[in-house]
Amino acid sequence: CAIMAGWVGLSLFQHHDESRVGGGFSAAYSAAGAGAGLLSAYFAAETMAERCTDEVYTVGDVMGHSYYGIISSLTALLVTFLIDSFAEPDTASRLASRAYIDALRGLNNALAGVLDPRVQQLNMYSAQSLQQLRIADALGQQAQREPRYWRTPWRGALFRDAVQSATRLRMSFCGLERSCGATDGGRVGTTKAESIRKLTSLPSFKAVRKVAEENLEHVESLVDSVVSQETGDTMRAYANPELKRSFILEFTGAMRSFIADANRLPEITRDRFVGDTLEVDLAAQASLIVSCVASMVAEAQLLQGVVLQRAF
Repeated sequence: CAIMAGWVGLSLFQHHDESRVGGGFSAAYSAAGAGAGLLSAYFAAETMAERCTDEVYTVGDVMGHSYYGIISSLTALLVTFLIDSFAEPDTASRLASRAYIDALRGLNNALAGVLDPRVQQLNMYSAQSLQQLRIADALGQQAQREPRYWRTPWRGALFRDAVQSATRLRMSFCGLERSCGATDGGRVGTTKAESIRKLTSLPSFKAVRKVAEENLEHVESLVDSVVSQETGDTMRAYANPELKRSFILEFTGAMRSFIADANRLPEITRDRFVGDTLEVDLAAQASLIVSCVASMVAEAQLLQGVVLQRAF
C-alpha cells in the first residue's frame, strides 16, 4: 500500500507540475507531461491493486484481458480529450494573443502616465509588464503544440519576435520610468520629479507624446489582427490606413520642436552646471527622455516590419 501510494503520489505530482508554468504562473505548459503523469498514476494503481494469485491463465485469457484493457484505456482517453476540448475556456493561441495585447496595452497606458505632466505619481509598471510578457511567451509555446484542426497554423515565429520586441520596448520604458522619478538620498521614488513635469508641460512636447502613444496603439492593433486571424482570408491588417503613416518622420519633427523649446529654458541656457549629479540636470533629463521615447518609437516601427514580413 505504501509503495502504491508513493507511486501514485509522484505520478499525480508530475501531472500537476507539468500542467503549470514554473514561477507560479497559472498557464498550461506541457500537455504531454501532464498526460503521462495521469496515465502513470492510473495504470500503476490498477496493476498494484490486482489480487495476487497462483492461477494459471491461458493465452486466450491474457489476450482477452489485454484487449478489453486497451479498449477501456482508449475510451477513457477519448472522454478526457472531449471534456478538455469543450470545457476549456479558450484555446492557448487566443490566451497567448490576449496576454500579449494586455502587456502591450499596459505599456502604452504606463507611457501615457509618465509623459503626462498632470500625473504626479509613477506606477512603476515595468516589473509587472515583465511578468505579463513571460506569461504571454509561455502561452505562445503552448499554442505551438496545440492541435489547430481547421485553423491556419500558429504563427509561432512571429509571436516570438513580437514578444522579444515587446521586451525591448519594456527595457526602454524602464529607463524612462526610472529617469522621471524624484531622487531622495540617491534612491528613485514614485513621485515624478518637478523638472520632468516642467519639461513635459512644454507645448511642443504634446506632439512628441501624441506620436509615441499612437504608434504603440497602431502596433498593438496590428499584432492583434494578424495573430488572432485563424482563417486563410485576406489579412485584415492590410486594410489599416495607419500603415501608410510615417511615425518616424512625425516623431523626428516633433522632437526637433521640443528640443528647440527646451533649449530656451533658463535652467538649460545657463553657463555653468549647478548640482552634484547629472540626475538633477535639466538638459541631461531632457536628453534621456527624448532618447528613451525615440527608442520605443523605433522599436515599434521595427515590430511593424516584422509583423508584415512574417504574416504569411
